[in-house]
Amino acid sequence: MTSSQNIRHVCAGTLVSFKHVLTAEHCLVNRNTTLIKVIVGSTYLIMGRRHSILWWIGFDHWSSQLNIRPTFMMNDIAIIKLKVRINSSIIPATLSNYENSAIFGLNVEIAGWGISNTGEVAPIMEKIKVTVLSKDECEARASILAEEELRFESVLFCTAANPFALVKIMDKLLVLQLLSLIK
Repeated sequence: MTSSQNIRHVCAGTLVSFKHVLTAEHCLVNRNTTLIKVIVGSTYLIMGRRHSILWWIGFDHWSSQLNIRPTFMMNDIAIIKLKVRINSSIIPATLSNYENSAIFGLNVEIAGWGISNTGEVAPIMEKIKVTVLSKDECEARASILAEEELRFESVLFCTAANPFALVKIMDKLLVLQLLSLIK
């Protein structure tokens, strides 16, 4: 997603149907969504077709409308409905329904636009191969790094890679920082 006011990358999302995008709610809160365009069909940020947002809804608002009590205190997830249907040559992602334990030890690729080790926003989608860790292994590794005991929700998954990819918060946005990947 980009903001048309100053043409800058705001957040990434996943096309889950020909009219719906799954993204983080913090990417949309307090933003004029008429100025945000969803770019589809390219791994290069300034390419692809721009789509306008018809509406969006965050999980907490959706669940309160249906009188569903959220399981977790923080639910940073939202669905965007696009004004126009995406071209059928672009295939929406298939969402996994695997339990986390079914993917422990698997090597997978993660992709996104983020900050490179030079500090610049990468205009081309970056990807890196990672190994999915068990909750116990993740907590053990993170606790060693933090020098204190850490615990994570069981619905989260954790990965490790070499070179490593760091996900961190910058300007209230989650940024995938690919380190030692850019030459």
